Amino acid sequence: VKEEPSTQRDLDDQFIAQLMSVVDKYISQPDLSVDDLAKEMAMSHTLFYEKIHKLLGIPPASLVRNCRMKRAKELLLEGEHSIAEVAIMCGFSDAKYFSTAFKKYYGCSPSKIS
Repeated sequence: VKEEPSTQRDLDDQFIAQLMSVVDKYISQPDLSVDDLAKEMAMSHTLFYEKIHKLLGIPPASLVRNCRMKRAKELLLEGEHSIAEVAIMCGFSDAKYFSTAFKKYYGCSPSKIS
């Protein structure tokens, strides 16, 4: 059986999977920064930013926000946590700000989901 060499696409997919794992690990930390993610991925800030933007078409800060909002919606749909608890679990230290950001992102308030 002949092994095929990894393609760039495979490496990019592995990178994204590793990145998503790191984001999931730290999603509840309100002070999670792009620099923190770059450090976890063993990359400079600039190289990290460029790679994320090239692969996903969005800046890393938007990626973190998108992941937080997606996780928040999942948690709200489960119905096991209050909005304030979900806010904290997704890295928002202020439930009011979370509700505002959620409404801006999804077009409805978190109370409509839960």
